[in-house]
Amino acid sequence: MLREQIKRICVECGLTQKGLAEVMGVKHQRVLDMGTGRVAKLTREEGEALIRKLHVRAEWLATGQPPMLQSDQERRAEEVLGKVGNAAQAASSLGLDRETGRRVSEFLFYVSAGSAEAARRALAEMTGLSPDEAVLLDRYRRLPKKAQETLLATSALIVGEPLKPKKTKKITVTANGGQAAGRDIVTTTKKVTKRG
Repeated sequence: MLREQIKRICVECGLTQKGLAEVMGVKHQRVLDMGTGRVAKLTREEGEALIRKLHVRAEWLATGQPPMLQSDQERRAEEVLGKVGNAAQAASSLGLDRETGRRVSEFLFYVSAGSAEAARRALAEMTGLSPDEAVLLDRYRRLPKKAQETLLATSALIVGEPLKPKKTKKITVTANGGQAAGRDIVTTTKKVTKRG
């Protein structure tokens, strides 16, 4: 059965036996032996290479029952499962508790799938922020310091909270008489409140 399958894979995928050997990551002689019947079974790695790289159905490799190639839906599912597996592996390598690991894995999956909105939602779930709150926080962090202060003051006014006063310093200035710039200075004590 393997002999016929190897020939059919080459025909359907437009490959030579040498090209198939490259896809499978084996020596050309190994594929020649499969094509002549000297090798009766694929190794696990060889089968996985055919499934992953050429989208050959595992069921067809095992039983010979058609269809030989995965449908588009099966290919997308395989791709998603691969991304989920990669994300789960990356998350587990961080040594996180189970729930945090699940959330990180979900976030990494959406990032690898290129779904910015879903990644934003997953990140917001991890931080406890809604998606809108996460966007606002991101924008706030990118603002210059002065703009951040203005935004905080504006938001306080909108929700009806009093503005937080800036720190004040009290300075006492005393002049003891004398001259400065050709003028007499009268002794004075003045309290000045300085913001800032």
